[in-house]
Amino acid sequence: MQVFFLVKNIDRWTMGPFQDRVRSGINDLVDAVVNEDQIYEPWKRVGDLMAPLAAKSRKENVNISTTTDQSSPPQRPPKVTRARRRRS
Repeated sequence: MQVFFLVKNIDRWTMGPFQDRVRSGINDLVDAVVNEDQIYEPWKRVGDLMAPLAAKSRKENVNISTTTDQSSPPQRPPKVTRARRRRS
């Protein structure tokens, strides 16, 4: 019974308030990038999630590219393609 109620509560949360918050956040991001001309900057986590907290010398969201010419728009990285398996 406990597992049933746990799954039921998880389902209720993910289909309700959580889904509303995610949708609201995505709509805010789209509005900022499209209507307010803000730049979308993707981020990538650096390091091991299980590393001790003392290793804070590693930084997240480090942008290693520097440009001196601001007239050209930032280039997007190439899309990653994955090999697809065919069903037999």
